[in-house]
Amino acid sequence: QPQGDVLASGGKDAVVRLWDNLNGENTAELIGGSYAVPGLAFTPDGLGLAILNGDAIRIREVSSGRFLFSIFGKGTYYSIAIDPQGESLAAGKTTNTIDIWGIQHEPGTPREIYEPLLSLAGHSGRANSYQALVWTLAFSPDGKVLASGGGDHTIRLWDAQNGELLQTLEGHQNAVTSLAFHPQGTWLASGSLDSTVIMWELSP
Repeated sequence: QPQGDVLASGGKDAVVRLWDNLNGENTAELIGGSYAVPGLAFTPDGLGLAILNGDAIRIREVSSGRFLFSIFGKGTYYSIAIDPQGESLAAGKTTNTIDIWGIQHEPGTPREIYEPLLSLAGHSGRANSYQALVWTLAFSPDGKVLASGGGDHTIRLWDAQNGELLQTLEGHQNAVTSLAFHPQGTWLASGSLDSTVIMWELSP
């Protein structure tokens, strides 16, 4: 949770667990869906939690566990990020691609396919393998840039407003599995299955 009070974890048992950060107590368990939960993202206000499960993204209220709204896409999603303003949700797929939706107006209804505002294609990992996963996503602090880490060993920087590919960062020797922006947006840290962490200095 952005405020640091709650930690959320998702597992192969399709269950999301909420934990009290102060005492480690398991405070709630939420059914994520029918499949493993590979990705979670809190809304910036900490009141909602987005849960990935197959082709579904369900946003649930943290305090009660009730469903706020759902997005059903096309394909299988593996990674997720919500921009700092709470306006956009990005989800990385198992096919080298990323979908971005606007979430200000609670878009989804049960089992209706909700078309993304943008679909980003640029990663080039081998199809039908872990190399085609978009493992991780991160929005810059101002929400203008979306970074994606792929099984093709690269990091892609995208314009979050129009989907333009801004830059490709190469340096890892295996899948890029984690990303984090510096709070001022001047640096990007990336972790990889090659057992390294790289710090990237970003041009203004």
